[in-house]
Amino acid sequence: MIRQPLHLLPLLLVGACPKEAEIIQIPGPHCEIRVAFQAPGSLGQPLRPEGSPNITVLDLELSSENGLQERQLSVVDRSGVLSVEGEPLQIRENEQFTLRITGRSESGDIVSQGQSKSFGCGLDTEQETVNVTVNFLPVNRWIPVSIPNDLARVGHQQVAVGDGLLIVGGRRPSGLATPPSPSDAGVPTQDTGDSSSDAGHSTDGGDPASSGPEAGPTPEAGILDGGPLDTGVSPDAAAPVPGQDGGTESGANHGLLGPTVETGIAYFQMASTRFLTGSDIAGNTDFLRNYQAMAVYTQTDRARAFILGGSTEFPPGEQGLAFYFDAEDEVKISDPVQRMSAALEGLLYPQAVPLQHGLHHLALLGGVKGGRSASWPVRSAILPSTMVLVDVDHFTTRSEPLLQNRQGETPLGFRPMVASFGDGSALIAGGSAVDENGIVGPTTAASHLLYEDRNSGSFIMPYLDEARAEPLALPRRNGIAVSVHDQLVVFIGGLDAMPADGQMVAELYRWSPGPVPGRARGGSLIHSPITRFTNSQSHWGRGMAALRMTCRTGETYCPILVVGGATEAGNGSTSARLLLLKSEVDPNSGRANWVLDEEPLDDLPAPLWGAQITRLQDGTLMVFGGLDRPEETGGQPATQAYLYNWAN
Repeated sequence: MIRQPLHLLPLLLVGACPKEAEIIQIPGPHCEIRVAFQAPGSLGQPLRPEGSPNITVLDLELSSENGLQERQLSVVDRSGVLSVEGEPLQIRENEQFTLRITGRSESGDIVSQGQSKSFGCGLDTEQETVNVTVNFLPVNRWIPVSIPNDLARVGHQQVAVGDGLLIVGGRRPSGLATPPSPSDAGVPTQDTGDSSSDAGHSTDGGDPASSGPEAGPTPEAGILDGGPLDTGVSPDAAAPVPGQDGGTESGANHGLLGPTVETGIAYFQMASTRFLTGSDIAGNTDFLRNYQAMAVYTQTDRARAFILGGSTEFPPGEQGLAFYFDAEDEVKISDPVQRMSAALEGLLYPQAVPLQHGLHHLALLGGVKGGRSASWPVRSAILPSTMVLVDVDHFTTRSEPLLQNRQGETPLGFRPMVASFGDGSALIAGGSAVDENGIVGPTTAASHLLYEDRNSGSFIMPYLDEARAEPLALPRRNGIAVSVHDQLVVFIGGLDAMPADGQMVAELYRWSPGPVPGRARGGSLIHSPITRFTNSQSHWGRGMAALRMTCRTGETYCPILVVGGATEAGNGSTSARLLLLKSEVDPNSGRANWVLDEEPLDDLPAPLWGAQITRLQDGTLMVFGGLDRPEETGGQPATQAYLYNWAN
């Protein structure tokens, strides 16, 4: 039934209190909808955001299964007090609603947008209040969010889960020690099964200043970027004894990644626009204090993310465990899920690659095997000959051969670039080559991850097809791989030097599934160069963050948002731009060529190198982490993250 129309109560906000939420109250005979506008403190009042025009009109769209109600409300400023006035809305019994609000300036331009989660009005309870929060952010501009000192990091993993961003692992730059903590004595040791298995860390030492392949060289260690990892330290050098120097002083052995962060897990909650750590996260967060080298995967239908593999870098401790992070009812982390641990033992730096059933199955690829006898840094570690297949619904893992014929050398580099096609297969290319001496530079290796779907999806058999995937034309590591279409994947950056004029600056692979005699999964995979790239100086190196954006009207290939990186002079970059893939016909040869054009956006407020960018549940983009310049030139942790409310 339809209740009586509900009238909008005027919104009142004293201008002198910019951090208080701005409220629209929609009272009715049985309930009241209370809508709170929210934005980071750096913006001031949500309806008067600093740096943007004043909002004079609010467009409301209240949608449900019964249709859409649209209203336009006026925002009036009377002597520093704002009021909102407009037409009534109708609330139907037993409905679920979503409220989208658009704020416009006096000229009609969009200033801010926000959307609520789904909510209902309990009409059976008198005077019930339904609180609805809308993160009301200005569009198409970078919105700074201060990063607490103990959360600044590089080399971390991040995924969208719930309404926010889960941040896992990471490290401080090489040469920058972790601040001492009175409780920083490592993590509790837990028995994961057979003590003779290759699971855990060696007590053999490594290079005190080494930070691994993503860290870049440090002047003290004398490591050449892309060259052999040779620090002059014997692989058999003894590691510091836990409790003697605590692993927090400059020059201590920090393992493969460099100095760890004090807070191993954090969560940025959009509902409160703040970072949650420690006691704000229920569960055993101390266990993840210094846990690194993990894969993170989000299960969107359950507001849950999985944290898989990895190791406790210093002091040596447990390795190959699994946790899940739940943001649905309460922000919490689980205890280690023991029955998922066996296949993860000794696996470091894996990447989570979804398979056909993206919410249920994924493969962990591109890591190295490190065990109790492995010395640090990775001199004696090997590339795995198997992948770990994970069923996140049933908390199970199993190992499968990388190659379908179970023979041959491992066709993967260390920490390769990965992008998925629309059919659930993925292209895996580049990364670092590894031999008996450790990491020896970038590779051109490329493989196609396919799968056999047996028993109608109940049993997935993934494998790598290296014969079909033509290698990269140029060695690439720590670049970016982005799917711009269900059948197109583009590899950008990750080069050691600027490409010469006319040389391939980016590479494209096109996958067309189809029946092929004698193959379990048919199709053609075509490798094509991209030789024209406007202002390619910003995109040849490493340290960029990238994200596929939503295709705009009339576009066949979705644009790629690329932020940060380094300039040719070696400084951090403030660059932010869209890369647009196009096919052009050469007037001389008549052949079609792939090109990438650029559409500049507003620059980042500060340079960023090594950050990551993620799309949150409500569509807001978040850039977090990284340094203000490349690590080899003394980069320091970024002090601000950035939100971006994308509006086409």
